[in-house]
Amino acid sequence: FGRVDFTHRRLFSLSDGSKRVVRELEDTMEVTAYFTDELPPTFNATERYVHELLDEYEAASRGNASTERPRKKRRLRPLQNARERRGLN
Repeated sequence: FGRVDFTHRRLFSLSDGSKRVVRELEDTMEVTAYFTDELPPTFNATERYVHELLDEYEAASRGNASTERPRKKRRLRPLQNARERRGLN
C-alpha cells in the first residue's frame, strides 16, 4: 500500500508513533468499520478517507491489524449488530 501526502503537515498520513504502535502490538487487532449506502453523496469523500486510513493502518501493522468493512444497504445499529455477532446480547 502506498500513498503520497503532499500536505504541509502530513494531514493524511499516519504519524510515526501510530505506525510504531500498530507494528508493535502484542496481539492482533481487528477493526470493524460499518458503512451504509444510505449516506448522502457529500459523505463519499469521508468514506474514501476512512477506507484509505484503514488500509494504511493494516499495511503499517505488518499483519498485526486487520479490518472488516461490511456494507449495509439498510439502516443498522452497529453496536447491537456487533454484539449479536459475538454472542454478547
